[in-house]
Amino acid sequence: MFKTRHSVEQLALLQQYLIFTAILFGFPGVALWLKKDNRIKFALILYIFISLLWIFLYISDNKIFFPDDTVLLNSNKIKAGPVGLASHN
Repeated sequence: MFKTRHSVEQLALLQQYLIFTAILFGFPGVALWLKKDNRIKFALILYIFISLLWIFLYISDNKIFFPDDTVLLNSNKIKAGPVGLASHN
C-alpha cells in the first residue's frame, strides 16, 4: 500500500518539518498555557493534526514535500567503466 523505503534526506526533511511546527506552535502555546487560556486546547489539537499530517505525507511518499534523492535520480545515467570509474552515456 505505502512505500516503506525512504532516503536519509527524506527523513531529515520530516524532522525539520516537525521541528518547525513545534517551534511555530510552541511559543504561542506556552504563553496560552501560562495564562490558563482556554484556546490551548484548540492549539494543541491543531499541532497534533499538523504533525500527523507531516507523518502521513512522509509515509505516503509525497514527492512535493519529500522529493527523491538526487543521487538516485541520476544513477540510471551513470555506468561503471572498465576500471570501476563512472562514465556517462
